[in-house]
Amino acid sequence: MDEQIYYENHQGLTEPGFPVISREYAIRRGGEEVRLHWHEGVELLYVLAGSCKVARNLRTAELTKGDMALISAGQLHRIFVDEEDVRYEYLILERELWEELSLPLGEDQFTASVIRDEKLAWMLKELAELRGRQGSYVQIQKRGLLFLLMGRLLECYRAGEARDTCEDKRISSIRKAISYSEAFYIRPITIEELAETAGYSKYHFCRCFKNVTGMTPVEYMNRLRCERAKSILASGKKTVSEAAKGCGFSNMSHFYRMYKRYVEEAEHKEKETIP
Repeated sequence: MDEQIYYENHQGLTEPGFPVISREYAIRRGGEEVRLHWHEGVELLYVLAGSCKVARNLRTAELTKGDMALISAGQLHRIFVDEEDVRYEYLILERELWEELSLPLGEDQFTASVIRDEKLAWMLKELAELRGRQGSYVQIQKRGLLFLLMGRLLECYRAGEARDTCEDKRISSIRKAISYSEAFYIRPITIEELAETAGYSKYHFCRCFKNVTGMTPVEYMNRLRCERAKSILASGKKTVSEAAKGCGFSNMSHFYRMYKRYVEEAEHKEKETIP
C-alpha cells in the first residue's frame, strides 16, 4: 500500500527555488478543523491569538498565544479548537531544503513539546513581513532567516530521548488503515477489513484509531466520503445521486444525513462565527 496517498500535497504552493510554505490561518469554533494529515517537511506552528489543540500521533497538546508546536516530517497531526477561535502562523520547511544541507529528516527528528522561544518568534515575524515580496536581495534575506531558524531548531529541539517503539507501531498501523480508506472509499469497507490492514483485532483497532484520529473508523469514513462528494458537487459535473454513489454511499437517505452532519452543519456554524 502506498502511504503517499494520504498526505498534504504542496506541489505548486512554493516559490521556485524557495521550498517553504508560510501562511497565516484561522480556525473558528464550530468550523472545520485541520483534519489528520502528514507532509514531508518540518512544520512550525505559532499561535498569534486564541488557543488550539494540536494532536501529534498519540499525544495532544494545548497551545495558547505565544506557544509554538514543532511537527516533524511524516508525523500524523491535526489541529482543532474547543472554547475559542485561534489564529496562527505556520511555516513548513520542505524536505528539499533540508536535503540541500545534507540534513536527513524523520519522524523522530524533533521533540514534540510545546515551545516558547522569542528568537524563533522574531524569525517568523521577519519572514512573514517578507512574504510575497520579490527581488534578489529579498531572497537572500529569506534564505538567511531560514538557515538561522533551522539552526535554532537543530540546536535546541532535536530529539534525543529514546523512541517509543510501541507508539511507532501503532501510528504506522493506523496510517496504513487511513491510506487504505483514502484509496478504496468508493466501495464498501468493513471495520474488519481496516483492522486486518492495520494488523490488529477489531476491538484493539477501533480503540487505537479513535486515540489517533479523534474519530471512530465509521465517522472517519463518512466524513471522508462527504468531503469527496462536496468536491464533486462543486465541479457541477455530476448530480447529487451520482456524486453520492461515486463516493461509496449506496443509500441516499444515509448520504443526506451524513452530508448534513459533516458538511452543511459545519459550514453553517462557521458562518455564524464570522463577525
